[in-house]
Amino acid sequence: MKLSKDQECNLRCIAKRIGDKLWDAIPGCALSENAEFNRVTLVAKDGSEFSVIYPAQRTSLSVGELDLQQRYRIKRFYCKGRRGNRYATYLMPRPDLATKVSRSYRWLEMFDGDDNDGVDLALITNAERVILETFDVQDQISRKRLVYEASTDQVRVEYQ
Repeated sequence: MKLSKDQECNLRCIAKRIGDKLWDAIPGCALSENAEFNRVTLVAKDGSEFSVIYPAQRTSLSVGELDLQQRYRIKRFYCKGRRGNRYATYLMPRPDLATKVSRSYRWLEMFDGDDNDGVDLALITNAERVILETFDVQDQISRKRLVYEASTDQVRVEYQ
């Protein structure tokens, strides 16, 4: 079904607001200082999940920390950004950590990008919960995460 321009604009506004709420909550909770990856998980009302994992913008990657068998995960990409276009080298996440792996570090693209990183706007705006988590270079998940609850339109810090 094709959305009208008004419907699409409304969904984009809702998605952007959700992303802004998550972004605004980060300074107060400081998810993880050693974050190598950020994962955004959309939880539907029926409990099904869709997730996208992003390499971190600020990578603290020390090649010495990597197992030799993991070196294939180091990738260099051309990145567009506010600081100008440039090449950046990232440690890519393991594909099994999420439904989709993004090549870009900018997880907010899911909420406010031109194509929402290929994620259906309805999937974002109809999610019951949106969870933002971080992983370190060894793919260990942080205990702390941000959870946006659609029912309250609020973000809370949760511990696992």
